Amino acid sequence: MNGTACALETDDGYARLRRSWQPGDRVRLHLPMPVELIEAHPEVRADAGRVALQRGPLVYCLEEEDNGPNLQDICVGGGEPFQARWEPGLFGGVVALDGKGFRRERAGWQGRPYRPVDAQLRPTPLRAIPCYAWANRELGDMLVWLRQCPAR
Repeated sequence: MNGTACALETDDGYARLRRSWQPGDRVRLHLPMPVELIEAHPEVRADAGRVALQRGPLVYCLEEEDNGPNLQDICVGGGEPFQARWEPGLFGGVVALDGKGFRRERAGWQGRPYRPVDAQLRPTPLRAIPCYAWANRELGDMLVWLRQCPAR
């Protein structure tokens, strides 16, 4: 409050700041919003083994525009956390998430539809944007539920 930390009362999920307010009073509220990997309920079978990125109330997605084609080849988890960065020039200003994941190599298929498991994963930088902002640039794939990387 006016540059000085003060205690808040909480009641039923609401924060209260009780005082005699004066003209020019300023309140700065800091709400930590770490980036989290979230998983779907086990009954959502389509999302088994997949995770999504969430920061506060927002769910994020990967777009081909930022991450290249074949988003289904990307997996995340077990690495460095994603960092939230304010991007004033993106969609008029949004917080994007930058981090690292892994991309499955596509070499070695020689036209075969199946092969024994031989997943070669290479590190790859990733950028995620809020889901509400997708499909506002070039045409391309979008993905919310990302494969969770195997234990390394």
